[in-house]
Amino acid sequence: MWLAWLLPASTRSSPLSSIWVDPDTPSDAFVSKIMGQDKPYELVMSDEFNRPGRSFVDGRDPKWTALDRPDTVNDPLQYYHSSMVTTSNGMLNITTINEPTSYTAWNEVTRSEQNFTRFYKSGMLQGWNKFCFTGGIVELSVQLPGPGNLPGLWPAAWLMGNLGRATWRGSTDGTWPWSFDHCMHTEDVVGANPSDADGQRISKCNGNPPTGLLPHQGRGATEIDIFEAMAGYDWSLVSTSLQLAPRLHPSLRPPAGQEPNFPHTWYNGLTFGSRARINSAYYGTPFSDAVSAQVDGMGSQDLYQAQHTFRLEWEPGEFGFLRWYLDDDFIFEIPAHSLEQQYAGLPGRQIPAEPMYLLLNTAMSNNWAAVCGDRDGAANGQRCPPGSTEYCCRIFPAHFLVDWVRVYQNSNNAAHTVGCSPPKFPTQDFIQANSQLYSPLLSPVPVPISVRDNYTLHTGELVVVLLGATCMLILEVSSVTEPAADALSTSASKISLFPTSEPSLGCSKVPTECKRGGTFCDSNLKNSELSAGTAGGSN
Repeated sequence: MWLAWLLPASTRSSPLSSIWVDPDTPSDAFVSKIMGQDKPYELVMSDEFNRPGRSFVDGRDPKWTALDRPDTVNDPLQYYHSSMVTTSNGMLNITTINEPTSYTAWNEVTRSEQNFTRFYKSGMLQGWNKFCFTGGIVELSVQLPGPGNLPGLWPAAWLMGNLGRATWRGSTDGTWPWSFDHCMHTEDVVGANPSDADGQRISKCNGNPPTGLLPHQGRGATEIDIFEAMAGYDWSLVSTSLQLAPRLHPSLRPPAGQEPNFPHTWYNGLTFGSRARINSAYYGTPFSDAVSAQVDGMGSQDLYQAQHTFRLEWEPGEFGFLRWYLDDDFIFEIPAHSLEQQYAGLPGRQIPAEPMYLLLNTAMSNNWAAVCGDRDGAANGQRCPPGSTEYCCRIFPAHFLVDWVRVYQNSNNAAHTVGCSPPKFPTQDFIQANSQLYSPLLSPVPVPISVRDNYTLHTGELVVVLLGATCMLILEVSSVTEPAADALSTSASKISLFPTSEPSLGCSKVPTECKRGGTFCDSNLKNSELSAGTAGGSN
């Protein structure tokens, strides 16, 4: 007999919300507060990374996926490999090594398959289409990789809207990093690039949007960088930023390396802490803005020697804000009114309200303090082959260590949601209809679920299924059939499986195989033929 409970996306007070909470999280971390306020924010997700040897290969973990693919943006030098992401000594360990990887991929220029080699191997962990949330507090304790006084590494913790999957360019073209809900033709958006790739793919002007989206709603995959870190020869800095499109008119963007002349250029109303200043080195791409602050100087080198806590406070909406902290010291704030003002005729942008997922990775790039670059961090073409004794190659192996990650929300705030496809910002049907942009995907599996008390299932809800008394599966509803004729049960025609063998979820047996195409194999299961009976019943 299997029992099923439902966790609506809007539920926050139910104890079942703890399905995303690591049982190793200490009780004194169950509640947090916005700095300077008394409103309690309850823990809705955590990962303490205490169990050693965890695998994050696609399909093995309910919260995370470690990539096995090359990076595709920012002139990357690394290949992401899932073997570079594991847990040890009570921490997540993302390792970067100077070991080459050869692979075959499509070359957009030659329009043919081509062999490539990346000379460094690293890891990216992402929660895309697994755990997503809108609004709240994100905290994580990290030790940055490398010695902190040599260039070459680009560690980061960040959020992205679920409509875009990082490193899948087909999913991010036209969605990253749009946060714009006004009906304007692309050529009318001041400073925007009207090319197909750079224009907003999901526009408020569209009354007949693509499958699964709402009419007349501008959507995108905005990016919030909790931190990005850069080290050079005897210097280091950490930046925090919001990336958003469309950009301001070019006349309002300061030249790189120059401070804005407030209030005549850039965004008004930004606030900086005593340790921070505007990141004048980078104001964005030709079609998007990076509203950013940085903490610099050798005082931040300790970030590479010990654990430190980064914190993001995210409140969506008209009176919302983004605030960043480092070890409880205020760094930077972007209030909603800074984005919502009109600049040179361009309607205001938004504090992101999209469901977003977490990413943790260490990249390498000639655009970001290149390995063995010159004193300013620029590339000089030198590589660090395995076994190199060059001073600048002593960054390898590098370990990005994450002690814990925690997400909090206010249960009385309707703008705070958990789920990758909330009703007001759906993503699931669009992703399924455009799976080639996000592939590989685990396909939904038809699963009949009997529900007690005539509860009505809704798309995006989480279903907790118990196998016996110890093993729990987490499923997400992707579509719903009509209620049964007897009105005593409702069945879901499709369920997206998040198969897991995590002991934290009580599963004592490791799945023998998790195949793409929707097949979940376990010694207890046969070809995904799942059934869930009501209390006292069986199927």
